Amino acid sequence: TGSCNVITLNINRIIQDYVRKVGIKASFDNYKDSFKNYHNYAIEYDNRVIGTIGINVNKKHKFVELSYNLCDLYWGLGFMSEALRSFINYIFNELDTECIYVEVMSSNERSINLLNKFNFNLDGCVRGKYNNRYGKRVNVNVYTLLKEENF
Repeated sequence: TGSCNVITLNINRIIQDYVRKVGIKASFDNYKDSFKNYHNYAIEYDNRVIGTIGINVNKKHKFVELSYNLCDLYWGLGFMSEALRSFINYIFNELDTECIYVEVMSSNERSINLLNKFNFNLDGCVRGKYNNRYGKRVNVNVYTLLKEENF
């Protein structure tokens, strides 16, 4: 596979454009403030966005909640491994963070294998936390990676 690029998605700009179209101004500032520590990035390959990585930075407690997704056409080709490796280094080296926190559906073996590859620790399972796209309650595994154990 070729190398992928990670670019910043300007979520605030997207929200502003939507708000302008539908005419909702009053609640936008509150909505924008609630996401001021949340940053979304696109994983780009061959001039196409093939996935995203989001980080929610908690500066007070020095942890980052990490989320990611990848178009299924690109599963198993190393793109998410490459992106996640870069983000782990970025989070621990640039954000003054001690812990990365990830939630993944218990049935998502590919994602679990990816987290294991980077030495994330399975801290527990929250039963029935979310509804999946079919409306069925699903279990969610909680993983963490501590800077002191890995860097």
